[in-house]
Amino acid sequence: MRIVTLFTDRASELCVQPLLACPGVDLVVQRDINGVLASVRSGCVHAALIEDNEVRLGHWLAVLKSHGLARFPSIIVGAGRPGDITRALRCGAVDYACVNDGAESILARLRARVEASEQPQDDASVLQVGAYVLDRARQRITHNGREIVLTAREFALAWLLFEYQGKVVTLDTVAARVWGRAADISRRSIQQYIYRLRCKLGETPQASGPAMCVQAVYGIGYRLYVGEPQRESAGGWMTRSS
Repeated sequence: MRIVTLFTDRASELCVQPLLACPGVDLVVQRDINGVLASVRSGCVHAALIEDNEVRLGHWLAVLKSHGLARFPSIIVGAGRPGDITRALRCGAVDYACVNDGAESILARLRARVEASEQPQDDASVLQVGAYVLDRARQRITHNGREIVLTAREFALAWLLFEYQGKVVTLDTVAARVWGRAADISRRSIQQYIYRLRCKLGETPQASGPAMCVQAVYGIGYRLYVGEPQRESAGGWMTRSS
């Protein structure tokens, strides 16, 4: 079994690695969430071990969810204090192992998660908005039965906007949830992906009466409407299509 790991604390990592030095176990060490995404997308890993990082864990799990990987077999590893476990579960973790549980217990949990991921999934990974149906497990969108092909990043962006339809999603949130980081993603890069998504979902700057409309909230972020949006009154958000 090949496992991708994400640890920022060296001491925690050194505690876990010897536990998993077992025959048939291969570790792929990553240092950030984008490395984990790359490993999972390559299809070369079966499960993930992620450090219980009080500051970053919620962000890491949100990124995995945005990329359709909320159900990827993964376990959060930490000290196992009741408050830590509660916080991790509230962030979206599906399993938690105490570092003191030992290799046998952690590996048994990982194998159980891998087996569970291979079972048929319910409709919790499907989001329907109007005539649009987003299938996170298959990373696809259909509109009135017609499949729309998106890249992984385009789908993550679409899911984020559809999930919060009618609400403003800030540029920082888009960068963090879709790219896994916010500091070095330019506004221009986000605009380019917004444009690609508009084109693929049927909205272009020249289109009239689109079924789906992504509006830019100037200097803030983006907001998605299904159907024709109503103009904001004075004092509300000023929007433009860009």
